[in-house]
Amino acid sequence: MPPLADTVTVVVPVHNAEATLSRQVSELLEVLSDWQSRFEILIVDDASTDGTAKFAESMGARALRLEVNGGVGRARNQGAKAAVNSILIFFDDDVIPGPGYLATVRRRMAD
Repeated sequence: MPPLADTVTVVVPVHNAEATLSRQVSELLEVLSDWQSRFEILIVDDASTDGTAKFAESMGARALRLEVNGGVGRARNQGAKAAVNSILIFFDDDVIPGPGYLATVRRRMAD
């Protein structure tokens, strides 16, 4: 399957996720390395009281820190507004993409 020319932003709204974010960001980076185009992982830190935003950045993600906790819906919307790429994919903070996820996205987009 040919690579997509489009760029992708994965938006992940989180709250106090410093202790659990490592595996998700690592898996997302691995899955997205096959995208063969520009991508970003955007962690939307919904007013966490731990070091979530700094930790996300140390893992290679971009962090958007919200000063007031507005819930997951608001965090998703703020992430969509801040995204820099043409394709948006949303994951909750407890979702790990499985093998073949990206191939499925490509097939669906090609249809």
